[in-house]
Amino acid sequence: MNAKKMLSALILLGIIMIGLTQCTKKKGDSVSNATITPSGIGDSAISYVPTASGQLGVAYLDQVHTGFTWKCLFMDLTNTYLNGRFNNYGFSSFQFDPNNLSAAQIHFWVDMSGFNTGQPGRDGNGKCGRSYIGITYKDSAKTIVDSASIWAFYDATTVIKSGSGYIAQGTLKLNRWRGIGGHTDGDMVSNPCTLYFNFNEYKDMGGTPDQHRFGFSGHLLFNRRDYVDPNSTKQWVPTPTVGTHNLSPADVSGNLSAANNTMYGVYMTEVGDSCWVNVDPVFYKNY
Repeated sequence: MNAKKMLSALILLGIIMIGLTQCTKKKGDSVSNATITPSGIGDSAISYVPTASGQLGVAYLDQVHTGFTWKCLFMDLTNTYLNGRFNNYGFSSFQFDPNNLSAAQIHFWVDMSGFNTGQPGRDGNGKCGRSYIGITYKDSAKTIVDSASIWAFYDATTVIKSGSGYIAQGTLKLNRWRGIGGHTDGDMVSNPCTLYFNFNEYKDMGGTPDQHRFGFSGHLLFNRRDYVDPNSTKQWVPTPTVGTHNLSPADVSGNLSAANNTMYGVYMTEVGDSCWVNVDPVFYKNY
């Protein structure tokens, strides 16, 4: 009986050790090893100046423990939210020193095609979820995602102290203009956007190798009508080349009704205008 108990204990210990091993970061790991990134943008080292030592630290994004989540009102019903997460994101730069905010920079990107609510009826190609945030398609059947429509970028070079936290004053780029009303076709729609965040202190986690971690918890808020034409009722579908895609009357009539859309995508009324995005990155450095 004692032998059986000992065998059970050893099996349980082995399972625990496997789980801990899978959750451990290896030296040099970075998000770019596992995900696609926007053209020309990779996940470079993240700079942070530890308050204690005053020495420049170089760290990497720990995507395993980082989260980018969103929520928006459903049909503008009070306190009734749709929510989910994005599966692919990264930082091209994060430089932060609490004692020298004038040098602060925050630059991150999100692949919006990784939109995920956990509901297959809302998440896939052609489903309503992706349309909420401006994902567009090259065909009327909504099976071919326009890769130019999936990226969003946040850039801030002004950070100020506010109470116990910080405010980053930056710009959010999302969706694209069409060549109407003086805009250049394909240029990203860009508007001022504020990121509110609390910096999570730099901590020595110990271990072998010795690992230091830090991060921040923040959120930004934007209105969809600033990034998707609120007067649009049909998506503009780029006319496919005959022989590459089969055209249908729906393509023609859809483009006729969408001809005056100022931006790509279509404004969905099933969800509220305001969208929240929570940004909760964790960075690490091995010594």
